[in-house]
Amino acid sequence: MSRMTVAWRQAGGSASAFSHLTGRPTASLPVSEPSRTHIRLGFAVQLAKVRVVSRFLTDPLAIPWSVVESLAGQLGIADASVLKLYAQRGQTGYEHAEEISAVYAYVDFADPEKNEQLKLFLSARAWTSPEGPVRLFERAAVWLGSP
Repeated sequence: MSRMTVAWRQAGGSASAFSHLTGRPTASLPVSEPSRTHIRLGFAVQLAKVRVVSRFLTDPLAIPWSVVESLAGQLGIADASVLKLYAQRGQTGYEHAEEISAVYAYVDFADPEKNEQLKLFLSARAWTSPEGPVRLFERAAVWLGSP
């Protein structure tokens, strides 16, 4: 079972699940083209995926179909198979990843400056506190999530 499926089930897989996974109601999706159902659904799938797995999609159809159907239902989209149209224009996913990153202030971990700052933060915590690897990981996740 995928991490996304587990998280979705833990969140209840219901109308409140999207809000739980993404921190915002489906009605407030920052989608620039809200009238196109496949765009709205693809954006919601991208957002749910990055919030659960901390990665953007390379293949929007590689997400558990039960998650896609539930998101479609929450967005009022009767036919979840419209998600197949989302992948037709390859650039759309990248544009949405940029938009989501801007809205949530996500930073690319590959950024050398941010990477070095994280190393210094973890090194200082490791040498000055009795925290184990799990706690250091949790602190790093919080640190990375702060603007």
